[in-house]
Amino acid sequence: MLFPSNLKKPMASRDETPAAIEGLQILVCGLAIKPSARPLKLTSTLLVFQFDVQRRADGTIERESSPKEARIRSYSLLDTGDMISGHHLWGFSSSPIKRDNITVGQSGRSHSHPGQNVTCRGTCFLEIIRGWRGNPLPVHPRQELFSQSGS
Repeated sequence: MLFPSNLKKPMASRDETPAAIEGLQILVCGLAIKPSARPLKLTSTLLVFQFDVQRRADGTIERESSPKEARIRSYSLLDTGDMISGHHLWGFSSSPIKRDNITVGQSGRSHSHPGQNVTCRGTCFLEIIRGWRGNPLPVHPRQELFSQSGS
């Protein structure tokens, strides 16, 4: 056993591609959160609402999926508290994200912009497009995921 039951497992954090998180609830923060107006079919039974997060973006799993398994990307982080961050993140949620749900004014983001945050619920996925280090993803995940589903 790597972590005895009395020791808390350290949270994972990634800031370069490839990296993603999946969960039932994800807190998304950034200086420019842009939800998409129209939903897309990911599978025959799952309709999702996309969003982009740009400029000082991060996402943290607040509630993990059950069963805890990577459904979208094999390299997805899955534990509560796991986090990704970078210049540009992209993701989706099975619950709609409306502009009214985005809170402005999270402390500590920058001097010129207070930042925005939103809590995504349902089937949630968030991936780094361009991280703080390394190369950006060669293909946007939207092209990969939605071309496979036939949407």
